[in-house]
Amino acid sequence: MPSEKLERLTAELIAIAEQMRREYSYREDRGSGDGRIAPPVPAAERARNQALGRWGELAEGIYRCRRQRDRLFGPIFGEPAWDILLDLFVMEAKGMGVPVSSACVASGTSHSTALRQIDELVRCGLVERIRDIHDRRRTYLRLSEQGLRKLTLALEAFGGELRVPIHATAAPG
Repeated sequence: MPSEKLERLTAELIAIAEQMRREYSYREDRGSGDGRIAPPVPAAERARNQALGRWGELAEGIYRCRRQRDRLFGPIFGEPAWDILLDLFVMEAKGMGVPVSSACVASGTSHSTALRQIDELVRCGLVERIRDIHDRRRTYLRLSEQGLRKLTLALEAFGGELRVPIHATAAPG
């Protein structure tokens, strides 16, 4: 049937896009010289790393489940802003910077829709844009302090509902 073939192709494209996003995302250098995200303020960064280390695994699991759901049902569900927030959390927990183009792929939607969602997330104060200091043409995204705080609260609530064990590992950074 044509619809089954379309669903299969959609699932394959999503898998390829995810693989490309992982391969082409690379560590953001904000002046530290070693390819790692440099802490803006030690105490604030410590708290940020605690949240990322504690909830990064859950955020990644939620993101993977959403992609699996898309592979099973096709692109009938859509929360690109949520997918972008989860991806930013997961990638920062891994010490990775997220270029705008990678966030667009992570959204699971078209590039134009993803860019509109990113603009809205920035307007709402949940995400911030960061210019690459070595290549001014490249822009990265990062959760703002407010975005990190709200996403952490959501993940804590989800973890409590799912009775997920809390890992006390520290995130890189």
